[in-house]
Amino acid sequence: MAGDDVKGRRFGASFSRFAILALLPICYVVAISLLRGTAGPFWHWFSIDPNWRYLLDSLSLLDFVPPGNVDHPGTPIQWMGALTIKAMHPFAGATETTDLVLADPDHYLRAILSVFTVFVASAILLAGLVADRVFRSISLALLVQAGPFLSRVIIGNAIDVKPVPMLIATVLILLSLVMLAISDGMMGRRRDRFAVGFGVIAGFGVALKVTAAPIFVMPLFLLGRLRPILIYGVVSLLAFLLFVSPMISEMDRFFDWMLKVAMGSGAYGGGDATIINTDTYLASVYKLFSRPVMWAPLALSLGVLGWNWKRARSGRGTSRMAVRAVAGVVVAQFVSVLIIAKHPSAHYVVPVMVFSGFSLALALHVIGGWREADGKPAKPWSIFIWVLLAVLLASRVNSFPKLDRELTEKRTAAEAMDSGRFDQCLRVSTLFASSKAFAFSYGDYIAQGRFSERLNAILPKNDYWFVGFKNEFRNAAGEAD
Repeated sequence: MAGDDVKGRRFGASFSRFAILALLPICYVVAISLLRGTAGPFWHWFSIDPNWRYLLDSLSLLDFVPPGNVDHPGTPIQWMGALTIKAMHPFAGATETTDLVLADPDHYLRAILSVFTVFVASAILLAGLVADRVFRSISLALLVQAGPFLSRVIIGNAIDVKPVPMLIATVLILLSLVMLAISDGMMGRRRDRFAVGFGVIAGFGVALKVTAAPIFVMPLFLLGRLRPILIYGVVSLLAFLLFVSPMISEMDRFFDWMLKVAMGSGAYGGGDATIINTDTYLASVYKLFSRPVMWAPLALSLGVLGWNWKRARSGRGTSRMAVRAVAGVVVAQFVSVLIIAKHPSAHYVVPVMVFSGFSLALALHVIGGWREADGKPAKPWSIFIWVLLAVLLASRVNSFPKLDRELTEKRTAAEAMDSGRFDQCLRVSTLFASSKAFAFSYGDYIAQGRFSERLNAILPKNDYWFVGFKNEFRNAAGEAD
């Protein structure tokens, strides 16, 4: 009976910790659902790109046609969209499924986004559970989970069908594997297995968005030896090729685009062929690091590395694997910013921002280990971490209402003009107009015009759009005079 009582208490404690760690994943699902509801239909100007290009490319894959958009490359978003649509109509043929999607595109975009949202929520929960096991601290586990909530940029970019939501999930899964690698001598016993796991995650992440590649230098600091590093590199490449396999026939376009972007000093390969714009580059680096979510965890991590060096010189104990992970985080952040500063868009640094909660938790975990080794009491440090977590979450409380207000204003502006009043007029849209006809035409344009015939049959004949960057006048059927 006494044994049963102990088991009962253990189960109750475990369930309580699980319930606490489930709170932020639930908050994420609720936040994305509410914000997407506020944003309204996906054909509003601020939602068209890239939702519609991914939707139509998902339809292409259902018909075993390679995607038209290969820039990011973003291929996992396309085949995950295709799998979601197929799961909704498992017995329908490609033609029937395409007709259903074109008749109600918003329904399917919301379904795909829901799948992404569940993936992210599951990754937040996984990261929390792993952190609780490794750090043995519910407060540090919550801090790791808080990463996706520490910037409005992260949540604001997670309400669309694009790489950002799945990049959030990928980073959290990567960090979960990192935490396992630094715990209880796990890396020493399973180094090659960790190399394979890191490689699969890296291949998937780079297939989502090439700009995420720098964060995957982090595992190099943990693997440490030539053999597992070689395994990591080979598996990363093979995983990348597997995840982008639907666009293998279009790889020449992808590499041409990458070369153009790499050589150009401006956005999307524009500007002089000097790789970076030396007049603005350093200012862009400073701008990216100026956000508290970027510089604060980085400063703490650098402080931990400096103090660890001092402790090592004085012969005091150091946390070897955990400090390696800290160094990996610092280098990954620096390399990411140095590359993204070439074209400093905030959504490109989302993966690095998601690192922030983990970066803080890892640094605090290392400091706590030093305090324990030095015989200092644990309670004051534990209280400090709880206070820090409370302050961080409290500072973000206003982010959701503010983002909700911004989306409300954008939706109001998008719906201000009733284009139905001009149904007998020639209507010409430009990038990016709030029009379902334009959204379809733009998405099809990026998809290499593969749906022009079907769209021409269902869209109004008086809807056209002007492609300013190519000086073309088009409608659903293609280029017009």
